[in-house]
Amino acid sequence: MKRPLFWHQGVFLQPQHFQWQDLHFQSLLEPFYGLMAPHFWGVEDLDIPRGALENSSFEIQKGRFLFSDMTYVTFPGNASIEPRSFDDTRLEGGKPLTVYVGLRKWKDKGENVTVLSSL
Repeated sequence: MKRPLFWHQGVFLQPQHFQWQDLHFQSLLEPFYGLMAPHFWGVEDLDIPRGALENSSFEIQKGRFLFSDMTYVTFPGNASIEPRSFDDTRLEGGKPLTVYVGLRKWKDKGENVTVLSSL
């Protein structure tokens, strides 16, 4: 993401200031470009280590997700995603395994973020 241009008193406007501002705005929209079709939400990027799958564990090494409520999640970044074991799942060779990535349900009262002391 391009850094925003910070204006202050005494800065004379030059063409490059407007160009930089435009680049910053475009970089804010960049995550949405890959998710516009067919729905305006979904998985933009996903990296799953093969070694974890061979050990009956699903782990996300890197990912970017836009949820239908317009919550944008990047991992690592603004999310915490724990590996999940699928030892108890009976897998048939060559058949897909459905995995869901979701958000914790919103609490009207209480904490809606991970508090470091509770890790």
